[in-house]
Amino acid sequence: MRYIPPKLNNSAGVLSGLLVFSTAVCLLLAGTPNMPRGILHIFAVGFAVAGIQITQRFVLTYFEYELLTRSVPGSGTYHNDGIAVAAGADEQPFDGRYDFSVVRVQGMRRKTVCSLSCTTLIDVYAGDKKSREEAEKKHGKPAMVYNFKRNLFGARVVCALFEFNDKLVEIRLECSESFESMLRSRIGGATPRPTERLD
Repeated sequence: MRYIPPKLNNSAGVLSGLLVFSTAVCLLLAGTPNMPRGILHIFAVGFAVAGIQITQRFVLTYFEYELLTRSVPGSGTYHNDGIAVAAGADEQPFDGRYDFSVVRVQGMRRKTVCSLSCTTLIDVYAGDKKSREEAEKKHGKPAMVYNFKRNLFGARVVCALFEFNDKLVEIRLECSESFESMLRSRIGGATPRPTERLD
């Protein structure tokens, strides 16, 4: 099952525009006499960097989440809920080891940024502060947190807690209730834990 979170609002674009406008105002004010030019230049650089980062992360980029179900050996394709999908240069056919993946899409460029086995999935919970604190009490504090949300504000956040290299890793997603329930059904996985290979 592949899920692409919808873009809910344009808050990231508006915030990025405000930061670019603030950069321009700081640069204009720095050119007037009796103004602290150094401080205004520092603010201008800070506003510009923040605007570029928000544009790159939330306006030009989105993520796809995928739960693989079964493979077709030797065909170069994998089945995704009954639909055959050709494996691209960055995607490998499902080999039984990694059945959850996150793909970052920027324009025509696609890159797999996360591939994990659901046999290492420990818990799935809501992304609000209270649910995260309860999960921390139950399982311990995650060593790493990855944010794969598409929207800057106002999205329904779901956290998936995995064990990776004997450390807890929290992955924050924006997904539908059906994708969340499918992810929940994979807690612990149905297959034995994959063996690690050192090449």
